[in-house]
Amino acid sequence: MSLQALLLGLLCVMGCAPSIPEEDEALPGQQQGELSYSYAGTYLFRPRVLLVIYDPLYSGTPLHTVKGWNEPKALTNALRAGLQYGSHSTVDYQLVDVRLITDRLPWFEGGWRYTPTEMLDIINAPDAYTRDVRRKCTTPGNESTCPRFDYVAFANEFNLKARMEGNELDEVWVMAPPWTQMYESRMLGTNSYWCNAPEETRVTSFRNFVVMGYNYERGVAEALHSYGHRAESILNRAYRAQSAGNLWDKFNDLHREKPNLAGVGWVHHPPNAAMGTDYDYANTTYVPSSADAWLRNPLVSPDSLPRRSMNCNEWGCSQEGFLRWWYYHMPYGQKNAPNWWRYLVHLDDTVASTQPSTCGANTTLTACDAAGCAWYACSSSCWPTGTDIKVACPADSWCGQNTTLSGCDAAGCAWYACSNSCWSPGTPLGVACGPCALQNSQASCEQYGSSCGWYTCTNTCWPKGTSNTVACDPCRSYTDVTTCNAHNSACAWYACSSGANKCWQRGTALSTACPSTY
Repeated sequence: MSLQALLLGLLCVMGCAPSIPEEDEALPGQQQGELSYSYAGTYLFRPRVLLVIYDPLYSGTPLHTVKGWNEPKALTNALRAGLQYGSHSTVDYQLVDVRLITDRLPWFEGGWRYTPTEMLDIINAPDAYTRDVRRKCTTPGNESTCPRFDYVAFANEFNLKARMEGNELDEVWVMAPPWTQMYESRMLGTNSYWCNAPEETRVTSFRNFVVMGYNYERGVAEALHSYGHRAESILNRAYRAQSAGNLWDKFNDLHREKPNLAGVGWVHHPPNAAMGTDYDYANTTYVPSSADAWLRNPLVSPDSLPRRSMNCNEWGCSQEGFLRWWYYHMPYGQKNAPNWWRYLVHLDDTVASTQPSTCGANTTLTACDAAGCAWYACSSSCWPTGTDIKVACPADSWCGQNTTLSGCDAAGCAWYACSNSCWSPGTPLGVACGPCALQNSQASCEQYGSSCGWYTCTNTCWPKGTSNTVACDPCRSYTDVTTCNAHNSACAWYACSSGANKCWQRGTALSTACPSTY
């Protein structure tokens, strides 16, 4: 074994240490909706979402029912399921806060809102001119003169800067009726960048975050389509420093532009899209495509493998089918491959690694060393010499593969009894265990209704259904350093201010364990 291979095998990286969020009360006219969580599976990324639903009532009947449109929560869950499938179950969006707003609509630039009656009049307008007049467009027929959704007012109303910087949320989804004038996606924050819309830097959060605008008049295909343009913007940025022909370029190649060299395509264009067309999802023309290569593990250059002739039968000849197929072919962390979903949910991590080499085809240390490549024991994979360990061995990938406390501890990771799962050291309780673990009073715990339960045995909040064995004997029940240290494979003693010393799960952030002194 080479010295380099040995050294690389011993390296590891640490996770982040976010702070504890504040409790957030529902505003008048809003309701805390039922929340949806998932603790099982192979998910590496669990972005926390604030879901805001604007669904005004008309004589007690919600707008979506009046118009026969999609039920917003059902549409949201269908979108979540589509992204889970497309990411090979590496992403599970968590709805940690649901606001159902039935008595008003969002702010528009200029400091005003449509009333529910005005919105229904706009929706029911007999023609485009009348609709633009009712929308208060200064020049009917010229969309640029029509009012737009006010992202700054929206961020202020929902305290987004504080909640993002407090690491309580990762992004926001809005379900709204048509003519709310939101972008499909827009990035907010001091260092925000183009995300299918101009960046909004007036919201001065040091964490970038995306506000997704979904229209429940439309279906899950259109919702996946909106997210797809977000993906295109972020991946364009991730590969901006690389020359033409990089991995992202090869993924997007179309037969009509590069005959016989098609990849997987774009959101608007499947690989066999006809010249001059948009949304050509039902094209039955066969073209050779490298699509199969993108599912290979380890991933090598798509041009190094034979292409297979395919047409729209691959995705069922529908928009939704194509988009699910398109997402499913994105690199998701196979050996020698980046995980593009990391870029899509970690918005400050947008510098892509170089495209795959032949190193990844070597599946043993001996073969890897003989090929002049570097073996990474942390992920049992072969990479080009000099590959950043954060690319070869993302911490949340290798930690999550450990299913026992002993295996987790041996890997240098942190075991969280609240979800019986292994995470990168420093992962906050709200990510590893869900928001139940962040509630420090019975009242705040009970806000989460059917999702959380208060356990008086330790005065702690846990996901409803957690066994007494787990909930009544966690690290937080140990009140002295000796007992805590006796469980040091899972627990750690935090010496906070006088009288506030506590025992917490190993890896808990200081700002969570000691918020008054941090």
